Amino acid sequence: MRRAWGVPLLAALACLLTLAARAQQDLPVELTAERMIYERDLDLVTARGSVEIVQGERIMLADTVSYNQRDDVVTASGNVVLREPTGDVLFSDYVELRDNFKQGVVREFKARLSNNARLSAREARREGENVTVLEQAVFTRCEECPEHPAGRRSGS
Repeated sequence: MRRAWGVPLLAALACLLTLAARAQQDLPVELTAERMIYERDLDLVTARGSVEIVQGERIMLADTVSYNQRDDVVTASGNVVLREPTGDVLFSDYVELRDNFKQGVVREFKARLSNNARLSAREARREGENVTVLEQAVFTRCEECPEHPAGRRSGS
């Protein structure tokens, strides 16, 4: 059975995409979406369409955000963007967090850091509170070259 759902269960989504599990849980949360759905038989809460979650100075955007209460798993998919108070901006296609944000995976991860450095990885996995593994990672502190914005020169 599907039915529209209000904010109470979706508030649990608010902490969700602190991709580094750093949410300040004492701050109020504001969640907006075009549609919010609670599927009681699956114990699943979903926010769809222009999802925006604001907590303090942290802003998360996505096409869809879901919270599976039964398995305690939060996912975000489609144009996921996290704007940190530090000025860092993180991008992804898909994020899944579990175990109270101690474990998770981020696919097609990209970041533009406040110092203009860039980081990307095919996949980032959080394994416990102190270990993050990046697969096929690239990092650069270099600014984009105006003559070659893709970072490649002809003939290279």
